[in-house]
Amino acid sequence: MEVTLTIANPDGTQEAFTGTGPDYDTAKAAAAGQVPDGAKALSIRTNPYAG
Repeated sequence: MEVTLTIANPDGTQEAFTGTGPDYDTAKAAAAGQVPDGAKALSIRTNPYAG
């Protein structure tokens, strides 16, 4: 499973962080662990065939 979080930084820029794992919760946690403090999630995309 692969989860990609698209986030908005406090300065208005956007970034995407991807995490992989055996299930959704693990993959989401791996992606969320890369997100800087103060950022807001804009979208969550999943790919169950990756990872």
